[in-house]
Amino acid sequence: MAFIDADHCCQSAFRDFEALWPYIRKNGIVFLRDTYPGEERFLAPWLCNNCYITPRMIKEKSEYEILKTKVNNK
Repeated sequence: MAFIDADHCCQSAFRDFEALWPYIRKNGIVFLRDTYPGEERFLAPWLCNNCYITPRMIKEKSEYEILKTKVNNK
């Protein structure tokens, strides 16, 4: 299990994923932060920015299974 908390940029998060993935065992899990902004105001560069694109980038370049969940910030 691993956790990626990138610098709010989808390219950085994807690079972190690619660097980390060879060390993940079969059936391992990688968590990505800031990939579900929830509201447009969270797309600011200092918040989630464009990290919501990262799961799509991973899916397009691989056969990895992508699971998403929404966290209620209330």
